[in-house]
Amino acid sequence: MRTVMRQMGPGMYSQSTGPCDECHGQGEMINMEKRCKVCKGKKVSRDRKKLTVDIDKGSPNGEQYTLHGEGDCVPEVEPGDVIVVVKIRQNKIFSRKGADLYMEKEISLLDALTGVNFTIMHLDGRICRI
Repeated sequence: MRTVMRQMGPGMYSQSTGPCDECHGQGEMINMEKRCKVCKGKKVSRDRKKLTVDIDKGSPNGEQYTLHGEGDCVPEVEPGDVIVVVKIRQNKIFSRKGADLYMEKEISLLDALTGVNFTIMHLDGRICRI
């Protein structure tokens, strides 16, 4: 903490207390020669991490999956959680009703009676023969 005295007028002074400009109220100073080059003495470095989430088939819009302990890490504090929220996008080919996918395709009466054969590209990139 630091204390600042300011003169308000002749014989009048104001005293205020606030966090130190050097340590920002943390109460610790790190020697410049021993300071880490990566974090610059803040004890935290920025890092990217690729996380994999297994999302159940047919998950509804807004479904949440929590990855415990995968959030930001700060010294002497338990890491936070990462929450993944499912957001369903519209598709030109498929529509969704509950957990099921539907596709509309016009076929002729002859194809309906004798059988039809065509392929579609599924949402995950697979080619499916119908």
